[in-house]
Amino acid sequence: MLRGVFPARTAYAGRQKNTAVSADGSSEQRVGRSARPGGSDMTNQILFVDDDRRALDGYKRLLRSVFEVETASSGMQGLAAIQVLGPFAVVVSDMRMTGMNGAEFLARVRELAPQTVRIVLTGYRDLNRAIEAVNDGQIFRYLNKPCGKDELVSAIRLGLVRYQSNAEDGELIKEAKHRRLDAARGDSCETIPLK
Repeated sequence: MLRGVFPARTAYAGRQKNTAVSADGSSEQRVGRSARPGGSDMTNQILFVDDDRRALDGYKRLLRSVFEVETASSGMQGLAAIQVLGPFAVVVSDMRMTGMNGAEFLARVRELAPQTVRIVLTGYRDLNRAIEAVNDGQIFRYLNKPCGKDELVSAIRLGLVRYQSNAEDGELIKEAKHRRLDAARGDSCETIPLK
């Protein structure tokens, strides 16, 4: 059902690096899925959510040579994309959308995918809305429209670094818990001091 809404996923899934060839024959490395040490996949997919289809098409054209970009034209479609096509490393959402605004959407993203880095991109300059988005959705960056390619790419790359760091921290915590459980069961040579 969602396959028609998000067709680009199948073109890039499972590749460590993607190469895009432009009309002039030059190529650039794209950021996509990458293998993590230890065997599990870490995604570098980016999801843009905006109710303006032209804006979504523009983001995809602007960034397709740099990132693996998926789009959704509403908050509900964005949540569906996260469940069906996720995980996403970074979600960039417009603030002012019909139905579910960006603050509400990103707060739901936080519940659904807590490691995903959230960015608000908007021309809407209402300070109260910005504060709401930052507080409720724990927003990583707040960018104003129009946003140049360099600023947007920089924010997304910083978001990817944060996502990777969060994922690595999560893995370290899991490993530590497993070591403690193994030690408690006597499955390891580590000992737990008696109190």
